Amino acid sequence: FTGYEQYLPEHYFQFGQGDVFTDAGSQLYDFPIQEGQELRLRDGLTDPICDHTPPFASENDGPVFGLLPSGEWLQWTPTILLEDNGPSINASSGDKAKHTLSDGGGSNGGIVRCANAPRSFVNEDTCFLSTDTTACSNTKRDFDLEIHMTTANIATINSIGQNFVYAIRGLGIEDINQHPCLAKNSRWIVETGACDAPTRGLGAKTLAALEDAIKGSSDDNVYVRDVSHPDALSCNEEDINIEILNNLRIQVGTDCYTHVHPDHLNVYDFSDFAGKHPGGKYHIRKWAQNDGWYIDYPLDGNVGIPNHPMYKWRTRVQGSHIDYVTRLGDKIPYADLPNGLRTNRIGQYFEPPHAAAEGGAIVCGSIGEIGNDPAYDEVFDIVSNGDNTSTEQALNNQKQVVWTEVNLFGNDQLRQRMAWALAQIITTVPNDITDPHTTEKALAFYDIFVRHAFSSYRDILRQVSFSPIMAEQLSYLQSKSHSYTYSMKKRISMADENYAREIMQLFTIGLVELNDDGSLVVDANGKPRETYTNEDIESFATAWTGFEKSVARGNIEGYGKAGSDIDPMQIIEDWRDPFPKSNLDGGFIGDRYVLCQELPDRSFLKKGAHYRLLGGNSNPELMKDPEAFNDDDSTASILRAELDPSSQLYQRLYNEGDYELAVELENDLNCFGIECEVDTFRVVKVGAIFYEFVQRPCVQMSFYDNGKQIQYRRWSRTSAMCANPNLAHAREACCWKEGNKARLVSGVTHLYDGERMKFSTAKNRCVEDRRDLCVFRSITVAPKDQLFRKGYHWTSKDCTISVKVNSEGYVAIVHEVDLSGNAEIPDHVEGEQTLNWFRVFWNGDGKYPGSSEANDCAEYMCETTADGSCLCKTTVAESTVFEDVGSVSKADVMSQLFIGALGPRSGSVPTAGNGFIAHIVGNSVDEYTVFEVVDYGRTYFLKNVRSIVSLAHGIRNVETGEVSMDSTSPSFRNPPHFMSLISDMYWSNPQGIGEQTLRDAQYETDAVIDHYFYHKNTAPFLCTRIMQRFGFSNPSPRYVRSCVEAFRSGSYFSGDVDFGSGDYGSLEAMVAAILLSKEATEPSLLADPSYGSIREPMLKVIALMRSMEYNTKLPTFLYGPAMSKSFPVRLKNMVKKIGQSPYEFPTIFSFFLPEYVTDSGPTLQASLVSPEAMLVTMPNTLQLLSGMWSLIKYGLSDCDGGFSAPSQYADCIEDGQYKRSYGRLFYEPDGLNFSEEVDDIALLLTMGRLSDSNHATIVSACVDQPDKASRTRCVQQLIVATGEFHSTNHVTHSGDNRNSRAVMDDSSSEPYKALVYLYLEGGVDSYNMLAPYHCAPIDVHERYLTIRGKTSKDDGIGLPLDQMLEIPSNNPNQPCTSFGIHEKLGVLKNLYQHTLFIANAGLLSKPVTVADYKADMDVQLFSHNSMLLETHKDDVESEYLGTGVGGRLADVLTEAGIATSLFSIKGQQIFLSGEEGLAQYILSSEGLEAFNENPSINNMTGVIMALNNATSADSGYFAETYSSKVSDSISQYQLLKKEFDNAETSVEFPDSDIANQLKIVTQLMKSASVRRSKRDIFYVSHVGYDDHRRVVDQLNKNFVEINAAIEAFVDELKALQLWESTVILQFSEFGRTLSPNTGDGSDHGWGGNHFMLGGSVKGGAVLGQYPDDFEESRSNNIALRRGRLIPTTPWDAMLKGTAEWFGVGSSDMDKVLPMHKNFPPELIYGKDDLFVNDLEPAS
Repeated sequence: FTGYEQYLPEHYFQFGQGDVFTDAGSQLYDFPIQEGQELRLRDGLTDPICDHTPPFASENDGPVFGLLPSGEWLQWTPTILLEDNGPSINASSGDKAKHTLSDGGGSNGGIVRCANAPRSFVNEDTCFLSTDTTACSNTKRDFDLEIHMTTANIATINSIGQNFVYAIRGLGIEDINQHPCLAKNSRWIVETGACDAPTRGLGAKTLAALEDAIKGSSDDNVYVRDVSHPDALSCNEEDINIEILNNLRIQVGTDCYTHVHPDHLNVYDFSDFAGKHPGGKYHIRKWAQNDGWYIDYPLDGNVGIPNHPMYKWRTRVQGSHIDYVTRLGDKIPYADLPNGLRTNRIGQYFEPPHAAAEGGAIVCGSIGEIGNDPAYDEVFDIVSNGDNTSTEQALNNQKQVVWTEVNLFGNDQLRQRMAWALAQIITTVPNDITDPHTTEKALAFYDIFVRHAFSSYRDILRQVSFSPIMAEQLSYLQSKSHSYTYSMKKRISMADENYAREIMQLFTIGLVELNDDGSLVVDANGKPRETYTNEDIESFATAWTGFEKSVARGNIEGYGKAGSDIDPMQIIEDWRDPFPKSNLDGGFIGDRYVLCQELPDRSFLKKGAHYRLLGGNSNPELMKDPEAFNDDDSTASILRAELDPSSQLYQRLYNEGDYELAVELENDLNCFGIECEVDTFRVVKVGAIFYEFVQRPCVQMSFYDNGKQIQYRRWSRTSAMCANPNLAHAREACCWKEGNKARLVSGVTHLYDGERMKFSTAKNRCVEDRRDLCVFRSITVAPKDQLFRKGYHWTSKDCTISVKVNSEGYVAIVHEVDLSGNAEIPDHVEGEQTLNWFRVFWNGDGKYPGSSEANDCAEYMCETTADGSCLCKTTVAESTVFEDVGSVSKADVMSQLFIGALGPRSGSVPTAGNGFIAHIVGNSVDEYTVFEVVDYGRTYFLKNVRSIVSLAHGIRNVETGEVSMDSTSPSFRNPPHFMSLISDMYWSNPQGIGEQTLRDAQYETDAVIDHYFYHKNTAPFLCTRIMQRFGFSNPSPRYVRSCVEAFRSGSYFSGDVDFGSGDYGSLEAMVAAILLSKEATEPSLLADPSYGSIREPMLKVIALMRSMEYNTKLPTFLYGPAMSKSFPVRLKNMVKKIGQSPYEFPTIFSFFLPEYVTDSGPTLQASLVSPEAMLVTMPNTLQLLSGMWSLIKYGLSDCDGGFSAPSQYADCIEDGQYKRSYGRLFYEPDGLNFSEEVDDIALLLTMGRLSDSNHATIVSACVDQPDKASRTRCVQQLIVATGEFHSTNHVTHSGDNRNSRAVMDDSSSEPYKALVYLYLEGGVDSYNMLAPYHCAPIDVHERYLTIRGKTSKDDGIGLPLDQMLEIPSNNPNQPCTSFGIHEKLGVLKNLYQHTLFIANAGLLSKPVTVADYKADMDVQLFSHNSMLLETHKDDVESEYLGTGVGGRLADVLTEAGIATSLFSIKGQQIFLSGEEGLAQYILSSEGLEAFNENPSINNMTGVIMALNNATSADSGYFAETYSSKVSDSISQYQLLKKEFDNAETSVEFPDSDIANQLKIVTQLMKSASVRRSKRDIFYVSHVGYDDHRRVVDQLNKNFVEINAAIEAFVDELKALQLWESTVILQFSEFGRTLSPNTGDGSDHGWGGNHFMLGGSVKGGAVLGQYPDDFEESRSNNIALRRGRLIPTTPWDAMLKGTAEWFGVGSSDMDKVLPMHKNFPPELIYGKDDLFVNDLEPAS
């Protein structure tokens, strides 16, 4: 630092010879050291200077220096050197395991978690068997852990987790409906012995009914006893009174039972509530002192504490801040804990890391998790449990730095460009993810696209689908099946539909069917055919249940929460929906897979059998065994499936001691010893090592005729169901006689613990033990009778599979078994309980029981269940499909054969057919024939058999019960499914008794992904999307077809080079077809004005920086010798400035819609899409220009709207010194003269497309600059303002100037009026905005709560009365005299006299019902972007193409001489697009930023306008679109800026985005007179209403925000005296399902409730028609599945009267509202219906 001493800090270290650096020891001072060399100081320093250094490293700290005796300087770096925990993404497959830590990172006494990554399909090749004695392994799953909620464990949780978890006591009973004779569920405290004060005077009927109910309870909780019964008890009427409820105590046998509140001793997490408790946190926290485990509810108050009525408890427990855990004394799976309790600390305490087992542990790395290089310049901070050392903004910017640096300076530009394109198709939205400012998880997700940019698209789909980031964003994280949720909560709720919809719509197949050339497939009416229906989404949603984050581990960024945000998710098999899932082809996801029952005997010895290395841990990873099988205390007694060293299987797995991670048998092996006796293996022991046998993918049929009953018994409780005897799905149970005690004998009746066997094997084992199978009362195991050794056991009883059919023809599987001995059937297959509906496809005329009044249950000999469904007997028949080969085509085979085969049968002869091979046994085509078909690269072997399920419709033999079928019996194809229906019972302990496995869940998920991946629409859909991202907005049909062929074949030839893997789905082949096609490389195509696109904003910035040679250097104004130091490229707040930035996607739909057509210009006229034009708005366009000009003039800085943050250096001066910058453009143009220099710059910035006229304009404008550097900066600024730079077009100017926005004529005497279109984006759950309150004679509120999920065990998602603000309906046509507004929307209650609600309204083109809505509504219902577009248009038939209702309203008014202005404060909106070319002003919620305040040349704005002047008809359409938009933006800016800046508000608005938007609206209103506007139409939007999870919490949050914003807005309007002149209309794309999903959210619906308010609104009423019935039924013509309601009132109802009030006459109404004439007058409201009076004309 010689020469720089003046810049050194006052204090620095001076090292002496005694200071030892470990890299070179004491010899350091005898050898020269190199610049950049890293040295490590071995010992600490005690220098007093330490007191002057920062306590920890922070980004803005000054440097710390040290001086060596040699005079050389060292600078301290806070970075640490990290070890590799996996390979780089570029590592070869053979080297990947070399970088994995052999000890898994070790463990540090529970303080630091094991860093080893869980084994998955992503990192399989990084894993190996480690025998390191300190090795840790993350193969254990957190969600396998159970926590016993004892008093001691509650105290422990509070202690280690700093939580406030308590069991609640002291609750009173005030509701007569909680009387145990009336309620279906009641709770009792059990005390041994006689009651000391039993309730006197109870009637005999009451005592008998209560005693029977209590005795019938199988609840074994040690603290409370829950009693359930389906109907009210038959009690003495006089005993049903409120007085005895809190004092009811009766004697039952030897025990005393005291009735208590149903929540008594429920355990809740009060941690979140503590901080919000009105009385202060102390009153919640104090109960945790001294190992406290309970909290007493102050019903009657206490010293200093007022009494708390019970309604407060109901309100609190139904809110979002108190989370139910379980009952005191129950066990709860760790995975089912509330999220606030699923922390590292709690997880580790109850499941500490295990030491490495004998035999070693499997350790796995994480791809890309490599060590750092401290020599690099950039320093990255991380988020951890410790104190934050950087702001969230600084942390959030780190990933932007990485992206920018790689894309600016990386050598793999095509890979990065492809990754960026993929990231815009499969997006992540930071607002939908917790901790979005963290770096590592965002980079890890983006790296999926980088790694697989040229791989198979299937690899991307699979990794994205298993990504915890995607699962959290699209809310299928922790989504559970209905069967699981019902078993736990008795609540009807369905799987979250979010991901099921978006993976199809956005990631794979799109909304409409496409031909291979990208053109639309249309039906007979010329309408596009949709790719999927909402029924498809409901089915696929069940396939995305069960996903949970993988085990938390060390070495990754985070706050120590449970689960990893980096590693692929695991699937919790218990949460998974096990039932069949229909696909998009009229079949099932399990189609064409081999049946499990047809796998060969001892398939574990056959060629292709797969084994998975477990190391020294005997517990399988893909199945579930009781944890005791691997516990230290019990392992010695566990009977293992240990292979004999002489067996061939042993030798193959042993592999001479070189154990392979995965083994696939190359040949069939001979059996030996135990291998010859068992039906299957789970885990085999090979020496000290264990391998898991992984059965190949296979499916089971839902219905079969030869079922055998299995049963599980735990103490006095028995579960019985049906099982396929041909599958090894249960254990043996050997008895002396029927109904007796059964036994299992280790080593005799079973050969290893947990052995599963077929029915025949179980029977033979019992016979060999001189016993037989039976229905048993109890069961023991010899020699050790332990519960974990038992499970489901075969019995001697037959059983049948029946079918339950609902009114829609959906079915549920019902098991009919012997229920003697108090056996119970699990809910998910029990006739009355099951609601696990799935779709089947009825044969023939499609009739089924319940399909009409004539086809009722009795017609088909079916029983009618309590829910009105039909319960029918079934029979299954298999038949041959084809009887010859000659008349059969490949399409016939693929559409009629659905049962897979293992391969051709032995002795068969292959016969070629039309696109297939038939393997024929003998001389005839029969059931033994196997058809071989290759489709999209996949080879199928298919049995020539169909399996049909028929209903028992015919004559029943009374004696035998057999039914003779007739030809009219309804039937459907037998649905296959992957997951077994034999589940762990929620009360079973231990877990691991069922057959639902992670293995099968993964197989099913892969099958679903494959169904999307191989769908015929995926290739054309993906090709067009990628083409658009590479600059081809409207690719030709030939171009698309070429890309599709490359994608499907996996190959694209260019010259002699073959690009691609040769496999279907190759992205390398696809991108080669896109970039090397003539359509991409032929220069003559540039003459086509429709060719190309507008360029993406971010790519324009990167293009400027790359082509103009951006580099980072320390400012050169410092005195002293020359020296350089690079800075990271820190682009900040780019998404706010230019509308686009990596990792900053605004919605799942990316930055722009692929189908977007701009609102004016040649692209609109030619019906061409221009997605990027969505971002060509006034704020984005002007700030993009400002940022690029700033970069050119000042370098990368904050000057004049620059792209970076303020630096610590000089002022903003354009002097060529760049003193304030972090870097600058270094390019110096070549040329013999200035004109050639302009050409040189234009070649790089516009690829040589700069027009001659613009070239001349630029030369003229810049030639007089004083020096070459100034001229260069001038040229660069002007070129980046041209249409040629912003598009990929040539430009031909017409020579005319553009028409600028003229000042409007205000000669009209009309008063000023404003319409504010308030859009709640995402689909607001408006039945929680307006809910039924007081309703008679029908209790609509009770119906509402029921469909919203309320049960005795769960509150659901509906609004209870005490969470609503009551308003009168003032409408005799409503089913309720009063309704309730959500309590957080007090402004609507306070302004109710000026507010109208319109009930059950929505997008309609005509009145429709359940019977005709599909045919009559030509709209992609339930899709966000489609419904948003159609709502904004309100013109389903597109009579006025490309326009919105607000734009058409402005057209009509303008034509009538009423000056009208259009404003969007939320980007471009088709709502404001009209036919007359009236441009919409577009502002951001930030207001109007300064633009070009320090121009480099005189009249720079005039030059910019000249560069973007009018073009000729043959000029590029996209360049013209940009030029017209930028010209409009500059004109709008000049008109608005001064008035806007001077428009201060008198009311303080809240700090929220929607409040800022409304504030800007008031500021614009104040400028109306200057703008001479008589009508203003404003578009504002509030986001965040797509509430697929925790809808109650989200609405509370959103409604608080919108309520405060509206309050401030109304106050400001009143201050401006504009309240009577303004109307607010609230819309949303759709309502939501009234039925909740299993994540406590709601999914996309249709009809909903909406409001309008304003000073002139005739308020105080609920218009429209609020439904009185929400359930789907034959009598309800507006209810679809899950409470999706068809609107009964159209949008036009509210809009027509508003348009009239705004000044539209009847003759123009057809243009404004083209569909209003389709409705009867009573459904449409006029001005007099909605408004009290009109305003007087202005004087």
